[in-house]
This record gives sequence, C-alpha cells and structure tokens, in this order.
Amino acid sequence: MTTSGVSDGTPQAQALISDLLDKYGITDPRTAHREIRERFSQADLDTYRAALTVLYGNGELG
Repeated sequence: MTTSGVSDGTPQAQALISDLLDKYGITDPRTAHREIRERFSQADLDTYRAALTVLYGNGELG
C-alpha cells in the first residue's frame, strides 16, 4: 500500500463488486444479500468475498 492509497486494491475491489452486481442484475440493497447467495456462481461468490475482504482490510467497510 502506498501513502496515497492508490495501490491498496480498494478501487479494484469496488469495481469488481459493482461488475458482479451488474452481471447478475442486482440493484436493490434490501434484497442483495439473499440474491447474492442464491444467484452467484461459486467462483463469483468467492471473488465477491475476496473483494469484500480487501475493502474491510482497508477500512472502507465497517
């Protein structure tokens, strides 16, 4: 990670999550958790979880 935060993976993780939500047409935050569990392939679910781990690790999510 650099002091500017550019290389911490945050932008890539955010883009990855957005791309996955778009891929599956998930737009409603109230039902997203259930839809992600039910509709994501295992590979996409693993990728989504890895991206969340990056965001949590960088303090982007609480």
